[in-house]
Amino acid sequence: MLTVTAGEATTTFGYPTTGSLCISKSSHTVEYSEDHDEISIARLTIDGGDASSYDSTVAGPANASPSETEGVRVIEVTAKKYEFNPSPIRVKQGTRVQLKITATDHAHGFRIKPFPDGVDTKGNAGLVFSSPQDCQKIEKGQTEIVEFVAQTPGTYPFKCCTRCGWHHRAMKGQLIVEP
Repeated sequence: MLTVTAGEATTTFGYPTTGSLCISKSSHTVEYSEDHDEISIARLTIDGGDASSYDSTVAGPANASPSETEGVRVIEVTAKKYEFNPSPIRVKQGTRVQLKITATDHAHGFRIKPFPDGVDTKGNAGLVFSSPQDCQKIEKGQTEIVEFVAQTPGTYPFKCCTRCGWHHRAMKGQLIVEP
């Protein structure tokens, strides 16, 4: 999130977004809550010493539409014939993640491996789920939530686990946990 404060005026923008704020005070504070995301200020102007215009572009992680809710990173995911969007999904190690997966065309499923590719599955899982995970079935037009803590860096494959048509086996994606 991006919070812009000037005098008594405060505006908060979610990301990714472009926003504009007109204020009439000369002191400006710009605060950004996520140190791993990017912010670029396109224009900050002061006209006559007391009016300013602030244009900003805030870019979150690639291909994700996240929001922060009580320390949980919420990522909206769509499942449709024969893809998950976004994919890949990128998160930082140690993040509590909530995937809100919506099936848009007909029933799909979601299954993610708890161990990253290339790691021995006898140790501790890299993704620690809030509830037991198997195939999460998602009915058409419905949303299901998968929540976990991304503990170990690596690439975690996920796939559709409910037969959804001819190319069902090609419906795959990746979660990338970065250190």
